[in-house]
Formats: sequence, C-alpha cells, structure tokens
Amino acid sequence: MIRRQPLIVAHASEIAQPGDYVAKDLMGTPVIVVRDEQGKAKVHINVCRHRGAALLQESEGSGLSRFRCPYHGWCYQLDGLLTNVPDQARSFPNLDKADRPLTSLPCAEHHGFIWAIPDPLGEAGAIPDVPAFLGPSLDNEFAAYGFEEYTYYRRESWEGAFNWKSGVEQFLENYHFAVLHRDSTNWLFIHNLALCDRFERHFRGVAPKRSIRDLANQPREHWSLRPNATIIYTIFPVATFFVEKSHFSLLQIFPIGPERSRIEITHVAGQDQLSKRPFWEANIDLFKAAVNEDLETCETMQAGFRSRANDYLMFGRNEIGLDQYRRCIEDALDTEIQQA
Repeated sequence: MIRRQPLIVAHASEIAQPGDYVAKDLMGTPVIVVRDEQGKAKVHINVCRHRGAALLQESEGSGLSRFRCPYHGWCYQLDGLLTNVPDQARSFPNLDKADRPLTSLPCAEHHGFIWAIPDPLGEAGAIPDVPAFLGPSLDNEFAAYGFEEYTYYRRESWEGAFNWKSGVEQFLENYHFAVLHRDSTNWLFIHNLALCDRFERHFRGVAPKRSIRDLANQPREHWSLRPNATIIYTIFPVATFFVEKSHFSLLQIFPIGPERSRIEITHVAGQDQLSKRPFWEANIDLFKAAVNEDLETCETMQAGFRSRANDYLMFGRNEIGLDQYRRCIEDALDTEIQQA
C-alpha cells in the first residue's frame, strides 16, 4: 500500500543545480535523487543495469556529470540513459544501449519537494499527481507557505523497534505532552488542547503554545498563528511536517518489518535564517529530545502489543486523529484489495 503512494525523497534545495544528488534508502530500495542536465529532478534506483552493483556510495554530492559504475565502468547520463559500455564490441555486440537505461521511479517536483512512488513495477511513466494526492484545500495551504523558498539544513536517520503506524500516531495528539515531555517541550505548550482537521487521508493539527494567550490582549488584525503554535501536518501514510515560525522539520517513518521502522528527519529553514547556527542546533536538539521520547515509548508499546495484555486499545475524545488515521489505513487497504 505504501509503495503506491507519493513519498517525499528530498527537498528541492538539496539538488538545486544539475549534477547535485542525494543517495538514500527508500523503503528498502537504494535510490539516487539527482537534477539532470536539463534541470529536471530524477529518481533512479542506485543499481547498475549490468550486474547490479551500486553506482554511488556517498550520501550526497554535487558537480556530477555522469554515473560510472565502480565495478566494470558502465556509464550513464544523469537522466539515466546508458552511454558507454567498455569493450562493447567484443563483450556485448548485440546490446542496444537505449534498451538498458537506469531503472527510474515516477517522480514529480511540487511545493519545493521531490516526490516519488517507490514501485518500479508500477504503471510505467505514471507521474505522481501531487496536487490530486494532497487535495485542493491542502495543496493551496502548502502553496501559501512557499516551501520552495526554504533551504535544506540537515538530515538524520536511525532505526527503532516498533511498528511504523505507532510512530506516526504519536504526533496526532498532544494529550501526552505534560507527562512524557515534562522535561523537554511541555513548557512551550498548553496541555491537552489541540485542533485536528482531516483532509481526505491527510491531517492538520494545531498545538497551541502558551504564548497564544497573549493574543487576547492584541487587536485581531495583529494575530499570527505560526509564532504561537506548532502546525503539524500528517501526510498519508508516513510523513509528518512540523511547521514553526521560520523553519519546518519533516519526520518520516518507514516500515522495515512488522516490528521495526526507519526514522528520517529533514530540517529545512528560511535562507535568511541559516546563519544562526547555534540557534538551529539548540532548536534541533530540543525537537530531537521530544521525538526520542515519543519513539522510545513506541518501543515499549510494541513490547506491550506482543504481550497480548490488551485485546483492544482505547482512544479518547481528545485522540480523534488516531481513530481517523486508522480508518484511513483501512480505507487504503480496502482499495488495494479491490484493485488487486
């Protein structure tokens, strides 16, 4: 089900110029996100079409003019076309290089992100329709942020011993802030108060900060939400955006197995903010501390699920996002079954 959804693989600023690239794991598939000679974003599987060796080992870079396999030297253009096979006349006399380009994933650039569908066996050439995927309301809301004007700052990833759905659900309610985050971020937020809106299979949550109370003494035309709340978008099925005043963090939780997930966080900020390195490092440390508290709890929950102590779980009225998210998963799985 997840492999048929558009997933975010990079921010556009990571591949700002032709030859810029990011190499990473996407749902167990090694991929290269690159901007080609024509300035188009491409997502190739990081596998040579000869014997399957990885083309790139470095996780990111710039100034790339071609892909050259380190095993036998087969070369490809940045758009994936095979251009050179050493000693082809003797070794592969019947090979038409046009028939052996890199295997690519359908991708699109939208709202400053590179989106890809991680299913190389899916419908050939099916470009992700990201506006339709987000829906008109959410698509317009993302456009208003101008995410394409932001700049990549840092990425980090690690693995956790929990089911991916539990990880995503951690950020659909703030009932736990006062207890779980009492020593990290709780001082910022109003306890157990949040707004949750559903957009088809996606969600927008608003976690108000304590400073929002000060707006009561200001004229309404001076009110501003972003400095006084964290706006949290859950983009089905694995992504969560945390939008702050002048930056945002993208958290994605990918399944590795039933009880293991890979976590990836990408931090992006306004270009004029990047010089404030001590501020960003402190901000990231605080954010990461809270995320670690959430995901470490997921690991204890996974052990609890395995124990079979509960035959069902309870969602309170203040946890409606969790119930709705589960319904979205069930709906997506039903669609998969019907199309099978």
